[in-house]
Amino acid sequence: MFRDTLGKIMFNTGRNYLKHVRRARILHSPSNSQKSIPKKSELKTLPIFQYPISQEDTRRVYVWGLAEHGALGETGALQKNKISYLSKPKRVSFAERHKVTDIACGYGFTVYAVHSSDKNIVYGTGINTDSQLGYNETDKKFPDNMVFIPRPINLPLENASTKVIGMAAGRAHLLILTTEGLFTLGNNAYGQCGRPIILNEDYKKNMVVHHIPNIKGSKITAVAAGQDHSILLTEIGE
Repeated sequence: MFRDTLGKIMFNTGRNYLKHVRRARILHSPSNSQKSIPKKSELKTLPIFQYPISQEDTRRVYVWGLAEHGALGETGALQKNKISYLSKPKRVSFAERHKVTDIACGYGFTVYAVHSSDKNIVYGTGINTDSQLGYNETDKKFPDNMVFIPRPINLPLENASTKVIGMAAGRAHLLILTTEGLFTLGNNAYGQCGRPIILNEDYKKNMVVHHIPNIKGSKITAVAAGQDHSILLTEIGE
């Protein structure tokens, strides 16, 4: 009895061992390994987006505030949203197309000095009731003496290489200091443009641009403007 039982145990043990050996051979056979381990698919190279890098001289201009008179030079958002002001800074597209070097703001108008290869070195937008932005034929498309997008301010320059040194704006007059001297535009009721006062002068569509090359032979180095007055500084400190 004991021998029969022991024989059965040894037989079953041997049979189980052979099953394990057979299974191990199947799992490790070349044909089975190829089926069980799939090949890795080749990774496709994805395009890499290159973000533009700002240069040292890159400038961006942001505007906000009352806009219904064109002083901000941005009409797209206003027309779309039917609002008259911008409550937070918005980037100006004009400054993306031009290299802005200086900015001046008057009563409801804005002036940009730009680096240019031609004589269009100053652009203006906003209220132009007193021709403080000069006169331009393109203004005919704008109503009520207002300019809604920046456009060139025509100056009687001698050279295309002339640069803007500084600018200042009052209530309705503009001072533009260049390497050729000072140019003044707009209302002159109190002599703020540095030229003789003309009684009852009509400033609407006025093409007068006054030129002051120097003060008593001294170059003008800086300008400032108040509501209806102007201040100049010369190279000798006067």
